[in-house]
Amino acid sequence: LLKNEEFSDVTFIVGKDKNPFHVNRIFLAGVSPSFKALLYGQMKESEKDATICIEDIEPVAFECIVSFAYCNNPQVSGEKLLPLIKACDKYLISALFDLCCEYLESCLDADNFFIF
Repeated sequence: LLKNEEFSDVTFIVGKDKNPFHVNRIFLAGVSPSFKALLYGQMKESEKDATICIEDIEPVAFECIVSFAYCNNPQVSGEKLLPLIKACDKYLISALFDLCCEYLESCLDADNFFIF
């Protein structure tokens, strides 16, 4: 189902470059109360085959969120970490936020402290 446009029921247009992500809303709603309210509430975004623009999240971070929602494998790395933490905080994705913190703790030391 991941990356299969045929079975998606919502499209997110993400970032300043407007990268499209065709996803199944149930997966995102399962990891985030914010996405649940957005996708299943009384807003127009809850309509079938909706298109939702999110410009303030970097596509690499949204891709991690989608991978986490579908496969429980966010593929966190140093370059994605800060944009991902920001997105997790904004959309209340606490389980992924915790994984990001664990990753940060595991790789942070005196030599790379200022990189993060």
